[in-house]
Amino acid sequence: MMRGGAGRRCVVLMNQSSRDHTLQGVRPSPGPGRGAVSSQSSRDKQRKRSLPGSTVRREGRAISRLIRATIAAGLLAVSACTGTPATPATAPPPAPPTALALPERSVEVAGVTVAATPERIDTTGAVLLLTLDTHTTPLEMNLPGAAHLSVGGTDWPASSWNGPGPGGHHREGTLEFSPGGPATGAVRLVLDGLAEPAELIWTGVPR
Repeated sequence: MMRGGAGRRCVVLMNQSSRDHTLQGVRPSPGPGRGAVSSQSSRDKQRKRSLPGSTVRREGRAISRLIRATIAAGLLAVSACTGTPATPATAPPPAPPTALALPERSVEVAGVTVAATPERIDTTGAVLLLTLDTHTTPLEMNLPGAAHLSVGGTDWPASSWNGPGPGGHHREGTLEFSPGGPATGAVRLVLDGLAEPAELIWTGVPR
């Protein structure tokens, strides 16, 4: 280094090796903002590299399976609603035989009141509700054998009696008859086994 007197310029000379030694390990400072941006970018890249690729793939596969399952369930629901053939409508049951609206008939024979109401007279047979009441003689008649029914002049044989057996002063039950012909015409019921036959007549079965 050389120094001059007043009014003279000074020239400083530095040894190259000394300058190199002084600046060794020192980097020039980055420009404004360059260090902050570079550091942030480096951290972002490091975080991206730190995310395992296998985790991303597993999450993607799970979402894909969920989507496929949802679509499959939707297709099954649509198939159940539209793909199943409609069940044929069940045919309505056949209409019942001719309805009957015959009133009760009653008659008194030798102190015994005999009352009967037809419940059904059709092509399958006849059913009559029968009531016997007395205060004098026990009701010993044998049913159904003592009952005789004719419809339209044709005999319909008795088939069963659903009620109490012989004896007592009150008997009530149903008489059943097998069909003997068309269920039309006048209806006549005759009961034997009393002092005289008891006869009940209805004008006819409605057509």
